[in-house]
Order: sequence, then C-alpha cells, then structure tokens
Amino acid sequence: QQATCTADYSVTQADLDAGQVDNVVLAQTTFGAGNLPVASSPADESVLAGQEPSMALIKTATVDTINPDGTFNVTFDLETTNTGNVTLSNLTLVDDLNAQYGAGVITAVVNQPTVTTPPTDATSINPGSPSPTFTGAGTALVGTGGVLAVGDSYTVSFTVTLDPTNLPAPINLENTATTGATLPVPVDGSVPGTISDNSENGAIVPDDGNPATAVVSDGTDPDTTDNDTEIPTVITFDVEGGVTLVKAATLDTTVVGGAELNVGDQITYTFTVTNTSSALNALNVAVSETLFTGTGTAPTPVPDDNGTDIDTTGTLNDLAPNARLTWSATYVLTQADIDAGMVDNQASVTAEDPFGNALTDVSDNDVAANGIDGADNSAAGDGTGNVTSLPFAPTPDLSVVKGATSVGALQADGSFDVTYTLVTTNTGNVTLDNLTLVD
Repeated sequence: QQATCTADYSVTQADLDAGQVDNVVLAQTTFGAGNLPVASSPADESVLAGQEPSMALIKTATVDTINPDGTFNVTFDLETTNTGNVTLSNLTLVDDLNAQYGAGVITAVVNQPTVTTPPTDATSINPGSPSPTFTGAGTALVGTGGVLAVGDSYTVSFTVTLDPTNLPAPINLENTATTGATLPVPVDGSVPGTISDNSENGAIVPDDGNPATAVVSDGTDPDTTDNDTEIPTVITFDVEGGVTLVKAATLDTTVVGGAELNVGDQITYTFTVTNTSSALNALNVAVSETLFTGTGTAPTPVPDDNGTDIDTTGTLNDLAPNARLTWSATYVLTQADIDAGMVDNQASVTAEDPFGNALTDVSDNDVAANGIDGADNSAAGDGTGNVTSLPFAPTPDLSVVKGATSVGALQADGSFDVTYTLVTTNTGNVTLDNLTLVD
C-alpha cells in the first residue's frame, strides 16, 4: 500500500536570498504487537528559489534661476529602488559629471551628497555619506555597507554649480548616473554576483516660457532593445539674450555761423544699445555703420565709456540685464549733402550672450531727435528697424547787382556807349543749375 502526504511551506526572504530551499524527509511507522519502529531511508529535494534581482535608479534635476553670467545651481535627486526579489548589499552610486559634461563645467559642489531619504525597511542599512569628498568626478556618492531590502529605496541628493558657457552652442547637458549592488552569496559559497542600473530621467520641468530657467527633459535611450530603461537627464536652455539699437540724429546749424544750414555744419549721432534680456549679460557689444548716404567722411561710432567690463577683457562694452550703453559719432555736412536734401543713416549692433549665442539688431530711428523714420530694414518687417533720415530745408536764394562800369564819349549824333556789369550771386544754401539772365 501507499500513502501520499502533502505539506505547504511559505518561502521567506532568507530563502530567496539563499537561492533554494532544501528539504529532507523520513517515513516512520510501527510494526506488530510490539510496535516495533520502522523508518525509511532519508529522501531529499532541493527547490530553486527563483531569484530575480533587479534595481532601478531615477534621477531628477531641479535647476535654480540662471545667473546673468550663465552659471546656475542644479540639485540632483537620485532614488534607488530594489525592484527585484532578493536583498541587495554593498550599495554603490556614481555620477561622473566631469566626464559627461566636460572639464570645468562643475565649478563648485554647493551641497555634498547626502542620503536625504533613507531606506525604511528594518532589514535595510543606510549607506550613509561618501568619503572622500565629492568634486563632480566619478567617486562614490554613498558610503560602504549599505543594504536594501526588497521593495525598499533610498534617495541621495546633492547640489552643484554649473558653468556651461565655454561649451559650444547649442548647449546640451546630458547626464546618466549608475547605481549598483552585490547579490546574495550563492548556496555553493562562491563569489556573489553584482547588479547595476543606469539612471532614468525623473520629473520633467515643463517649458514655462520663463526666460530665467532651464528645461529638463528626456535624453535618448542608448539601447532600446533591452528591458532596462536608461534615459539620460538632459538640461537645455530656454533663456536667450537680446539687444536693441536706437539711433538719434541731431543737427547743429551753428557750427559755421548763423541759424541757416551751411557746409561744415555737423550732425551728431547717438547710438543707444539696450540689453533686452532680464536674465543674461550681453558681452562684447559693438556698433558699426551699415548704411550711409552722406558724401563726406562717414561717422565712426565711439563708445561713451559708460558700460561695464563684465568679462574682464579690459573694455567697457558689456551690458548687465536690462542695462544700456551709448555710442556717439559726428558728421560734417558737404554741399552735396545739402543739395541732396537728406542724409540717411543706419547702424547695427552685435554682441553675444554668455552661452555664445550671437545677438544682433539693426538700428531704429529715435523720433524724439531731428531724424525721421526712413525705410524699415528690420528682420521681421515690424517697424523696429527704421533708417534714420535727416532732411534739410532748402533755402534757395539769388541776387543780381547791375552797374555801369564805363561811359563812352558823346558822339556827334548824340549817342554814346555804356558798359554794364551784372553780378549774379547764389545767396542760398543749395547749388543752382540752368542759370538765366535777362536785361
């Protein structure tokens, strides 16, 4: 005869960590009137525990307001979770910002890596803070000896100052961190394996249009064929600099004398550059003439030395956010200018923001001065790039003086010769053509 016995056993975490459950069974009974004990030989069975180690790292970047020089602070939060079914030990966490961003981008570590959210399971062990001090390189972000129970997690946070202004535009800061751990010791006592995971980008800061913030977004998974999601955290910039140029023309008719316009009178041009960005500096500002119809020596804009040497290059041609800087130039009128009745003039400004983006604008006429709006040469055709046209009021005038310069002798018939001289003078300020003289 046969008897079949069944029993249930609930697998523990320790069993999963061990990798298998071993079971030895004996069949025992008694025989005869004397109840003699009878026992079978031992039977053993080992059941594999079905280990499925897995871990996940989520990296979140929070960017502070961008400074006018293009630097900013960013706080990284790295959350590691044991997503498998075995206990993980010897926790590691590395984020080599220097290698991925480039040398010199990390200028300071504001807050050293700290476990801001420790694991909560009673069997987990907080890995603690690292040693040596983190400088942005691929050194450990946590201490040694950390243990993470199944389903448990911990978060490490740190803050660094970034200066990406020396990177080529467009600037794209892409970064991936790596978490790791040691698996449980196998049942045969051999060296345990390890596991790791590259970070996936966490919360995304939407593009809110705020010119003083950056945009955090998903990078590209380098391998879409595996089951692991490895999406870099990318920081790009919504902020962009901008400059405008306004040109004023003032005519001085008193240089030569009198209130009337004369050759040699002067036009004074004033060029006002404004940094329209409320967030970034405008660097290396320069103004140059691009359109000039005068026939004399063209004006050369000279800075009025009221700027700031922000980038320490020795010239006062940098602008803080919303600041202004002026240039001046003079032009001496020629007769051809007065005859033409107008001198047109337009300039352009060039600069760059701290990220290396080129900033340009063509001048717009300042209607508060003597000039009037000429043609609009703005890129958008929106009336923000009008040529400064300075018209002159012609004052044509002509005088003639007639005199008898000699009288001949009286003839017998009573006649005599008279010589007349007629002097015609242009007493106005414009050249006169097609002269006629009738007497």
